[in-house]
Amino acid sequence: MNGHKGVLTGSPYEYGGARRPLRGEIWAKSITLEFLMSFDLGVWNSDPLGAERRATAIYETLCRGAHCADLVASPNVTQFYGDLMAMWPEHEAIKVNHSDRHVLISCEWSKAQEVYVFVRELAKTHNLVFFDPQSDEVVVPE
Repeated sequence: MNGHKGVLTGSPYEYGGARRPLRGEIWAKSITLEFLMSFDLGVWNSDPLGAERRATAIYETLCRGAHCADLVASPNVTQFYGDLMAMWPEHEAIKVNHSDRHVLISCEWSKAQEVYVFVRELAKTHNLVFFDPQSDEVVVPE
């Protein structure tokens, strides 16, 4: 990514140069309240059955910036990302980390409901796995 403040750089767990805490991890460093209050989603291409069983592990692997062997490159992911950026060009309300296998989205809580509904439906449209780490909701392609 481009390294500007407020844009994800390097691994998806970086924000303005600071690593994001994993769910349940105690964060000792001082970071902004805005960052702590983000709403996060994951979308990726993988075997639906494996995704249902391993969604949290897949998401946490991606958040650490590690390679996830469960994911498969797909033009559907690229198309999903293009449609997402057409709706919300990257700015302060939404941050995105993506590859040809996944898209991780972080947004302000004030936009959470709107982003959730849009991303969930867009993932269905593109036959991709949708994961909400706040509720552990997994929606797999039919």
